[in-house]
Amino acid sequence: MNLSLCGSGFLGIYHIGVAKALINHAPVFLSKIDRVGGASAGALVGAILVCDPNKLDLCRKFNLDQADALHKKLLGGWTPRYNVLKPVKEFMITHMPEDSYKKANNTLYISLTKLVKGSYSNEVMSTYSSNRQLFECLYATCYVPLYVGGTFPVIDGHKFIDGGLTNNLVTFNEGRTVTVSPFSGDQDICPADDKRRKFIRIGRQNFGISNANRIRFQHALSPPHKDKLLEYYDDGYFDAVSFLKKEGFYEK
Repeated sequence: MNLSLCGSGFLGIYHIGVAKALINHAPVFLSKIDRVGGASAGALVGAILVCDPNKLDLCRKFNLDQADALHKKLLGGWTPRYNVLKPVKEFMITHMPEDSYKKANNTLYISLTKLVKGSYSNEVMSTYSSNRQLFECLYATCYVPLYVGGTFPVIDGHKFIDGGLTNNLVTFNEGRTVTVSPFSGDQDICPADDKRRKFIRIGRQNFGISNANRIRFQHALSPPHKDKLLEYYDDGYFDAVSFLKKEGFYEK
């Protein structure tokens, strides 16, 4: 069985809520997960889940602190010469275990967009020779051009950017992939908006066309205040619990 967490910016806090629910109420389900796919913030949370799930609470605090830091910037994440991903890289270096790359090998699948001579294609990384290479992939999958300052990430001589642009929801050919999204859509774990809505497909993911999703997209890059972010966290937790109960995976 596989688990896939979509790209979501600051709404990655929803994924943290989902991951927390899985740990608290579905240890058997988690033990059956062979692969975790992720793009952007989904890859970051996937990395924590795979490498050191005990850091999920710290990860939630980091998300809230980062949002608070952006609120103090006149133009938020668009502030000139401000690299919103620099603290993310520092967090990984400081808090992730020294053997993270070993735990992530053939378990964590990171969606990246590869740039070659004016064209682009999706590439999913799953093998890492060191923590440095793992962190480079995690940094690159979150790198949104124009929004993030600094130069384009380079891995093994190639430029990479946000994986969500070409594949926002990694799926696998073998086994069932349980999909997770903080945006309403047709994923296994996601907000339950009006089921009669139409969908739009972006980056290999179906999104419901709704005003609620419009607001969620806005919050992904321009985070709301703490209370609303914590609401997204709670939504992820309870949506995951609902899924577990429906599928028979729930454990008290």
